[in-house]
Amino acid sequence: MKNKLVYDKLNLLYFYLVFIFLITIITAFISLSSGVIKIPVFDIYSILFLNSFNGEVNYSIIWDIRLPRIILSFFVGMALSISGAIMQGIFRNPLADPSILGVSAGAALGAVIPFSLAIQSINLFIVPSFSFLGGLIASFLVYIIFVFTGRKS
Repeated sequence: MKNKLVYDKLNLLYFYLVFIFLITIITAFISLSSGVIKIPVFDIYSILFLNSFNGEVNYSIIWDIRLPRIILSFFVGMALSISGAIMQGIFRNPLADPSILGVSAGAALGAVIPFSLAIQSINLFIVPSFSFLGGLIASFLVYIIFVFTGRKS
């Protein structure tokens, strides 16, 4: 009985994984075809998989603009979901998110510091670096408070 229950749960998990994968592929094809310039799905298929194309414009739009954005959004979403799960696991709170814990405010403070010191134009990565450090310091302080107060709720 227990083996059948585990087998059913695995089958359900596989079904969900295949379903999510198909939805992702369908959404990617819809995203590749829609925009200011509409590209038919058959042309997208021929450009991506058959490496044949009718026009240089459609080829360039797909490979240089739309596909990198889709891939980047996929990885950004994956990174955000992993970081959210890690944050909820570290703080043992299913409602933990950056705005509740003050990480967003720390990142905003870190982003404002280069502007107030007038050093934002030195390098392109000054503001994002300060923002990342501000969020990291805020999350570290929250974790230190969490550990040393003894209250684990």
